[in-house]
Amino acid sequence: MKKLRILLFSILLISFSAAQIPVAIIDFEANGISDGEARALTDRLRNELFRFKNFQVMERSFMEEILEEQGFQLSGCTSDECVVEVGRLIGVEQMLGGSISKIGDVFTVSARIVSVETGKILKVSSYDYKGNIGGLLTQGMHEVAAQLATEKSTVTLPLARNVGAFYITSEPSGAAVWIDDKEEIGITPLVIENQSVGEHKIYLEKGGYSTETTAILQANDIKKINLIIKFGVGKLRVITNPYEADVFLDGIMKGKSPLIFKDIKSGWHDLKILKDGYSEITERIEIKDKLTEEFKADLKKIAALSINSNPSGASVKIDGESLGLTPIAVGADEGSYEIVLSKKDYYEKKVSLDLKAGEQRELKLDLRRHVGAVRISSNPAAAEVFLDGKMKGKTPLKISNVVIGSHLMEVRKQGYFSKRKNFSVKVNTVSKAKFNLISTESINAEIKSFKAKKIFWIKGTILCSVIGGYFKYSSDKHYDEYLTATDNATKLHKTIEKETRIYSAAFGIGVACLIPTYTYHLKQVKQVKLKNEYEISFIPQKDNITVVLGVNWH
Repeated sequence: MKKLRILLFSILLISFSAAQIPVAIIDFEANGISDGEARALTDRLRNELFRFKNFQVMERSFMEEILEEQGFQLSGCTSDECVVEVGRLIGVEQMLGGSISKIGDVFTVSARIVSVETGKILKVSSYDYKGNIGGLLTQGMHEVAAQLATEKSTVTLPLARNVGAFYITSEPSGAAVWIDDKEEIGITPLVIENQSVGEHKIYLEKGGYSTETTAILQANDIKKINLIIKFGVGKLRVITNPYEADVFLDGIMKGKSPLIFKDIKSGWHDLKILKDGYSEITERIEIKDKLTEEFKADLKKIAALSINSNPSGASVKIDGESLGLTPIAVGADEGSYEIVLSKKDYYEKKVSLDLKAGEQRELKLDLRRHVGAVRISSNPAAAEVFLDGKMKGKTPLKISNVVIGSHLMEVRKQGYFSKRKNFSVKVNTVSKAKFNLISTESINAEIKSFKAKKIFWIKGTILCSVIGGYFKYSSDKHYDEYLTATDNATKLHKTIEKETRIYSAAFGIGVACLIPTYTYHLKQVKQVKLKNEYEISFIPQKDNITVVLGVNWH
């Protein structure tokens, strides 16, 4: 496809003079101005070069289309090497690029022509312009094109100084302004800068009426011009059915219908008609000079719509416009409407409604609360599941359409202690709850084991206390003998030391035995409390119904 496009471009070139050089222009680099402004100035330079016979300039769209097919990005392509590569891809002999800079109120345009074959710079142009960017667009880019396409000197040109400004006002204001029959410049009041000195034609237009004048502008002068636009006048008759409707013209209340307006400025005006219980009418009316315009309107009664919801307090939107919270009463014109109700933690409700003029309708909508789901498993399985006190099935179990928020989940199985758990259900999600049930047999076995171990350590404490007491008594007795001893005093002293060590150790071991005794006592109490708290007795009934005793269920 690329080769075909280049071939077509080459065929087009053959049809022109052999003196014309195929050239393409890439967007100038922007320094101190926006990329959009640089692009606009580059396009203007391309248009100006078309006027000269030296070059055959490739259209921007044609160049971009070829580069896009090749996957080449022009963004950031400013170096001579990149410019040459672009020229080779699109099949031209020369490439034109450069930069546009702004410092203060001075613009500098630097342009260069590069040979695609050799990569050498063939010609350079430099142009300075003082003023606004509009003058650079309309005047400066023509000078740059002339420098590049002719033998005109490429040195810096003198700054543009022979300019002035117009300050144009009108009665009434808001008139479109033209100068020298060029494109519309703006709306009054308006300041127009950087206008060349000399005579200018100024033309104003508003509402189909116009005026013009000729003004002479001096260098560095601000010429003030005020022009009066004379409008014609006409009449407007307004008749409504029923009568006594409020009539507004251009936003100002003028009276009640039927009504006639005299001496209205010719042109377009905004007419609005209001009456309680009827639809509003707005119209754009053209008043013509010395003519009477008549406007007749049959007012339509508005429909009365009452909207309520369960629960109330839902936000109401009609055709995207927020109107308030339910319950609410609104008036509406005849037609079709989309009504949307929304409330936190509830699904949005949408309905379409057709209303007729004067109709009275009452709309009641039930909102569905956000729901989620919960998946319950237990070890062991086949345990009964109660959600907020209601039996739902046996594990493993998935419960759908559960209202979001906090819930109490309970799992029961014969021979096991029941378990409860508070959990939160979130909208459109599946919450998971797992229960590890403890059998009554294991609890009873643990209670029996803890009790036996506690008794063992109690006996150890008692035994150590008896041994310690005995040796304490013996030590005290031998001490009394030692006080009166003569030849056996040394033997008694050693005996007292030995007995003292024994009863001290016995008492120490006895105290140490109290620690496991207390530990096993606490474990026993905990398990007994658990047993008393969750003990369940299952009494079989008819129709496979199970009655649960001993627990206060909620």
